[in-house]
Amino acid sequence: MYATAVLSFLKCVKASNPPHAGPMVVHCSAGVGRTGTFIVIDSMLDMIKAEGKVNIFDFVKRIRSQRINMVQVLDQYTFIYEAVLEASLCGDTSISTSDYRIKLYKLKQINSRTNQNAIFQEFQNLSVVCPVPEPDECQAGHVAENRAKNRFPNIIPVDQYRPYLMNHEDSEDNYINASFLDAYKQKNAFLATQMPLPNTIDHFWRMIHNYKSCSIVMLNAMDKTDESLGQYWPDEGSLEFGPFTVELVSNSNYGGIICRILKLYPTGYKEGDNIRTVQQFFLTCWPLGHEVPQSKPAVMDLVSLVEKWQQKTGNGPITVHCLNGLGRSGTFCALYAVIERIKVEQVVDVFQAVKKLRINRPNMVQNLDQYNFCYDAVLEFLDSFEAYANFK
Repeated sequence: MYATAVLSFLKCVKASNPPHAGPMVVHCSAGVGRTGTFIVIDSMLDMIKAEGKVNIFDFVKRIRSQRINMVQVLDQYTFIYEAVLEASLCGDTSISTSDYRIKLYKLKQINSRTNQNAIFQEFQNLSVVCPVPEPDECQAGHVAENRAKNRFPNIIPVDQYRPYLMNHEDSEDNYINASFLDAYKQKNAFLATQMPLPNTIDHFWRMIHNYKSCSIVMLNAMDKTDESLGQYWPDEGSLEFGPFTVELVSNSNYGGIICRILKLYPTGYKEGDNIRTVQQFFLTCWPLGHEVPQSKPAVMDLVSLVEKWQQKTGNGPITVHCLNGLGRSGTFCALYAVIERIKVEQVVDVFQAVKKLRINRPNMVQNLDQYNFCYDAVLEFLDSFEAYANFK
């Protein structure tokens, strides 16, 4: 459960409840665990407004005297602290699309006391509400036989959110440095991963096959002189990678985005075997050494192209990679999720989109430049419409 989702839900409930209404009815299956958690968070946020402090322990103790087992388990009690911390530290970071230009201008204004702006403070708050996982939460990546599969020894996926590889002779060989991430509308919408190493290309394609991914977003340049970069597609014809053959069907350029249509099928293909069509989208305007892309319109075009291909191919997880699967990959995933929410709610919330990614894969959107780029790219997206209410 994400604090983000509960706080957004609570905000909607409070907004729809008339000022002079009677008691709010709250229920779950037993009326104690989730119900108690919701009531405590709501009450603590009211307490902060009224008194500038919280007392979670005493409040839970009091409501338990009124209804037994309210806030049923330790995880729910811990979650209350996390939600109250986020709400009090970060506040409401959502912005209506109709107010976006004005609010963004204000967010960028330098505070004379701190010599920083509100966007900088938001980015700092991410480190507080998204703590670094404990070593025992990332055990698989530290196992001796898996260390050589990590491009960077300090970037290891959290076990709870990593994909497990299947369909291989060695059933123990199930590791890849990748993480499932949620978008706004879809759980496990992304598979964020590193650029394959030469020894992990077959793992990369096993992941694509296992989880029915039909879209690959590539955000790092391919330097053929760098032997650590495992090119996972053929320049022409077909190539075998472990149990799979990859065939290049077509290669097109859409003004800063190279699109390659690839066929993926078992090596030694027999009639009746499954053939999957996969499209790779390579963003060319993000050269090595640049923290952010050189073209915001190209990034918006990339989001649009991927979205259309996803709709055509069944909305399996979008595989997104850069060198480390964090900075550039996080920037794309955050923008994709933010734009999804804009189209549904006409609301922008960059902070919550990045926070949601970081819970599953720490340090997504690695630096302040990339975080600022997300805000600026959203303005580019909104400016492409004559009326903010008309999102198609």
